[in-house]
Amino acid sequence: MPEKIIALRNGAGLSQEAFGALIGLAQQSVHKLETGKRSLAVDELLLLSQHLCFSIDEFLSSGGLSPEALFRARVADLSASLLKVVQS
Repeated sequence: MPEKIIALRNGAGLSQEAFGALIGLAQQSVHKLETGKRSLAVDELLLLSQHLCFSIDEFLSSGGLSPEALFRARVADLSASLLKVVQS
């Protein structure tokens, strides 16, 4: 699962710090997720799927995340960034 977390974070174009901020984790905790030293909690997975628009079923499947899922994650992150700029 660490590979999927890395692929999702990179696909969304997020730093470990920004990725962690989506689900209330410090950068160090994201690093532990990516190295397999920590597991992703169910509530964290749910938040990620909501923020980055991917299917939990796809994330938990034995295959990798599809290019479409990574694209949706990137679009979701860009949309959130644009919304923050507009609201400022």
